[in-house]
Amino acid sequence: GSLADRFSKQRVATSMLALASIPLFLVSILGWSPWLYLLVPLSGMFTGAVHSIIVVLAQRMIKGGMALASGLTLGFMFSAGALGTLLSGPLADARGFPPVFQMTAGLVILASLLTLFLRGGVK
Repeated sequence: GSLADRFSKQRVATSMLALASIPLFLVSILGWSPWLYLLVPLSGMFTGAVHSIIVVLAQRMIKGGMALASGLTLGFMFSAGALGTLLSGPLADARGFPPVFQMTAGLVILASLLTLFLRGGVK
């Protein structure tokens, strides 16, 4: 919110996603440890900070109304989360949790790099 207003929305989204990859990767290294009580909320805080920024950027880019842009964006986010769970479950069963968290950290880094291509708004 206020960080995205002070700096660019794109910069905040890129930074938050890049920061989120650190605790996710550390979880894969540390395994079951008391550090999870710190790392899991940190990764959730960083990834959650991006949701409202992405919705605002979508509202500026998608023509047809703010409600349409919000619905499409949030629907995609939650559908991608459900699909990610569906696909990462068999990997966790076959290989364990560390590869899943490493893959997730890699996907978050990829998402961070993709935010560099976001436009500030078209409307």
